[in-house]
Amino acid sequence: MPVILDGMSQDPGVGIAPAAETSGPSDYERKLRAEIDRQPENPRLMVSLANLLVAQGASDEAVPWYERAIEIDPNRIETRIDFAAALARRGSLWDAEVQLERVLAIDDERADAHFLLGDLYAAWQPPRLDEAATRFRQAIAVGPGSVAAEQASQALARIGQDAGSPVVSPTGGVGSPRAESEP
Repeated sequence: MPVILDGMSQDPGVGIAPAAETSGPSDYERKLRAEIDRQPENPRLMVSLANLLVAQGASDEAVPWYERAIEIDPNRIETRIDFAAALARRGSLWDAEVQLERVLAIDDERADAHFLLGDLYAAWQPPRLDEAATRFRQAIAVGPGSVAAEQASQALARIGQDAGSPVVSPTGGVGSPRAESEP
């Protein structure tokens, strides 16, 4: 599983980008672009370039690279998580929400996606705290002991919620108070 760095995953084998230079493209960026020219259907290279661009503050330039990588491999969860983080960073919260919901449609057991979605809801203006708390609790439920679960527990405390409360499914599914109160 990839490591989450500032909301962005880093696939093993792709390499962590060196710190961004202040003028012009870095050697690393030039190498990535050249490698993409040689392997134009490699979504991992595209995501690496997009993540680098985001780190350099060029989120607008990164978006088409994420979109192209998703066109090639629409079910690659790490791409969608990275894209969501980049979208959230630039203030495109609705679009980030869509990407995270798509991740959870592919794999509802991703604690990191539940946490990131909760974090997104908590950052909304005005904050969507009930939805945030639900996602944080879901992250804890599906990934006990994980970094995402620990972050979710801390986030619940930050928003004044109890981590021990029941997990409430947005649809009122099994285990939710809505489902239990229905006849």
